[in-house]
Amino acid sequence: MDNDKFKSLHMDELQKAVWVLKHMGRGQNVQVKEVTMATNTTRPTLYKYRDTPELMKPEMIQRLADFYDITWEEGIPGQLKRLRSEQQLFEETRQEVRLVINHAADLTDITPYTQLVLHALDDELAKPGSLILKVLMDQI
Repeated sequence: MDNDKFKSLHMDELQKAVWVLKHMGRGQNVQVKEVTMATNTTRPTLYKYRDTPELMKPEMIQRLADFYDITWEEGIPGQLKRLRSEQQLFEETRQEVRLVINHAADLTDITPYTQLVLHALDDELAKPGSLILKVLMDQI
């Protein structure tokens, strides 16, 4: 590697960047999609950098190191807080959708079949870990 190219960066940052690149992909700790979104870089470019890290520019190393810091070093309290936020959002959404379904069924003239569909949807949403809501929220 060209040491002049990296002299303004700490070796820790380069190591973090290389770690992220080596651990992204199927069956790995890091999803490629997450890295592409966080670094605003294409998949082919990430794979190129994984194969030849010496081609990375300092800005890219910094973005990957920042991704590493946010993802892996935020600590358990930060991860638990994010998990609680996601669970709270899920629960609030579940309750609001159920209210909308019930009010819509009361306010509109709908067929008996549509009423059955809404009732089945409401029953599914009444379950604490509603799979249908998880699928819908994943689409967003």
